[in-house]
Amino acid sequence: MSFDSNFRWQMQYVPKVTAILGELPNRLFTQTRVAPRERDIKYNTDVMILPYGGKDVALRLRRPGKGYFARYGLQFTIRSKLDSGAETELAKLRRGLGDWFFYGHIEEGWEP
Repeated sequence: MSFDSNFRWQMQYVPKVTAILGELPNRLFTQTRVAPRERDIKYNTDVMILPYGGKDVALRLRRPGKGYFARYGLQFTIRSKLDSGAETELAKLRRGLGDWFFYGHIEEGWEP
């Protein structure tokens, strides 16, 4: 799938992800904002946390269905290569981009 289609799919779940982050102890994630598309592409940032110096959160959400969770639920997978040649999440993490990383599986039937 293209970056744009993956980006649009993932962004529909950002409100639920930020709600989950807001429930974490110490309430560090109470003020969040979806990062602009360009910030995601260049800096591994899907969500920006406004207090605490504007920390950046990278998201990696796995799609529901096709038995992904049953097969890969205990695995942490980050792309190391893309057919398009675009920089991957792994490369961005290696460069030190993104302050935190949120990884999750979307359950079948979980609506944005």
